[in-house]
Amino acid sequence: MQFLHHPLVGDERYTGRRRSRLDALWCSRQFLHAASVTFSLPEEGSAEKRVTVEAPLAGDLQMSLEMLSI
Repeated sequence: MQFLHHPLVGDERYTGRRRSRLDALWCSRQFLHAASVTFSLPEEGSAEKRVTVEAPLAGDLQMSLEMLSI
């Protein structure tokens, strides 16, 4: 993500110690979340079954976003 100029919140390795400490004031961990993931499961024969798994944003990350919007 740093290569794309979008470092992750709370990622000390790529954002640096100072930025990571500032991030920790409003977010206690890395802000990384996949709302959904889709993958293929092999089936007998030539067909594949596509499966999508969805997950809501974790409560602590939702609270971090709410703190930013105050």
